[in-house]
Amino acid sequence: WHPCEIFVPAGLRVGFGLEKDAIYKKTFEWGGGYFFHVPGDVSGDRVTNIVDVSMTVSSVLGCDIENFHPYAADINGDDVTTILDITSMVNIILNEDSHEMPANARRATNSKVQVRENPGDLAILLDNGEPFTACEMTVTLPEGARLMDVVIDAGRAVDHQVEFNDLGEGRYRIILYSSSNAELTDNRTPFLHLQVEGDKGGAVKLSDVLFTNDKYESILLPEVSGTTTGIGYVNADGKEGPSYSIQGIKTTTPKRGVYIQNGKKVVVK
Repeated sequence: WHPCEIFVPAGLRVGFGLEKDAIYKKTFEWGGGYFFHVPGDVSGDRVTNIVDVSMTVSSVLGCDIENFHPYAADINGDDVTTILDITSMVNIILNEDSHEMPANARRATNSKVQVRENPGDLAILLDNGEPFTACEMTVTLPEGARLMDVVIDAGRAVDHQVEFNDLGEGRYRIILYSSSNAELTDNRTPFLHLQVEGDKGGAVKLSDVLFTNDKYESILLPEVSGTTTGIGYVNADGKEGPSYSIQGIKTTTPKRGVYIQNGKKVVVK
């Protein structure tokens, strides 16, 4: 049996509240009884998280995944695991107001994330002492600030995509994953750029920072807090603002390369 499934044999009553419990879902019948699973929890840690997304991506790609349970993956109940189920998993992660971290997660000892205020955006840097393929985290912004967009750094992504959701009270859930479970490249450089709108600075916090790798491990990174001097990275009136190099150097005549302008990456060819 899957570590996080419950089987109710024929003739026995279902435990009080199980069928109505938001955690469990009746998935299939066998021998007159029923199996219940946590929707999306293909890894069996009782939490649907980025590890389950990575495992399901590999399954859809045709890989043979050890300890992978297809019934938990089939969220929409069409008896097959597809990109639709991956999308549903992502939505579960993005929309959970209180998101638990897996009890079996190990704590990273040689990897960390940092927040850096750049001209044009807030950058999240990843100093990874081991390879990572995907992650999720919660970002808390200062009062009055609003996250408008999250951009993956082209120098670190392969086929990665990022999605985020407003949880309210300045909190945003961000998830990054690869359609082929490719590793994030490079190191010690920004891998996410947060485009933020607001008129004052304050504390920025990264919490529930969970990464995974090609072995589908749950890896917790330390929480991080930083302070911004002032937020105004998105040009609300649509006018072109000054250009900055990736190193944060302002330029009025950008030459060939990648620049930050109005909180967005601009490629000058």
